[in-house]
Amino acid sequence: MLIPVTEASAQIQWGDVGTWVGGAATAVALVLTWLLLRITRREQKAIRAEQHRVQARQVAAWCDRVNLVPDSGLHEVTVTVQNSSDLPIYSVMVAVGTEWSSTKVQYTELDLSYVIPPKYRKKHTALLQLGRLIDGSYESSPPVEIIFNDASSDERFWWRDRYGALTQLSDKLPSDAAQHFFAAVSRRHRAAAPFHFARHQSQP
Repeated sequence: MLIPVTEASAQIQWGDVGTWVGGAATAVALVLTWLLLRITRREQKAIRAEQHRVQARQVAAWCDRVNLVPDSGLHEVTVTVQNSSDLPIYSVMVAVGTEWSSTKVQYTELDLSYVIPPKYRKKHTALLQLGRLIDGSYESSPPVEIIFNDASSDERFWWRDRYGALTQLSDKLPSDAAQHFFAAVSRRHRAAAPFHFARHQSQP
């Protein structure tokens, strides 16, 4: 039995379709708005994190040269400490390692002032006995790491490891922060400098 379709019933059906399409469009708009907000918040978080690292990225320390001290078995290592930022850094600790290694290594700390002023770039020396390479020679460019507080108010330390990676530590005491010197490095950092791991193995 055929049911006749009247003009009124046809209008109701088309009205239902229009409501469904309008609702779907609203739902899609809400989802797109939510996604846009997430992306915006993520970008803002990344910008804040980058701004937080601005001063710390301008602080570094590295080995300039190594001289063997006659009749002592020790080496005088010259290290450049640099703060290129417009603000001072505090609780500065710089350590020179005896060798490049993926494990904990021996090191000597430089004797530095508590405060390093802005636009600072000076050379400092340390005496230590360097490890030997596979070929029997001494390390010509020993690893250097630096730990410091920037001018922000959170009092947490920054650590630039021997491969240049910059990490903010959770430690707030110098003695705790210093424990990170020459700690075992991750595979990511090892991959960044495979040359050192291929050559810099100490002799017994």
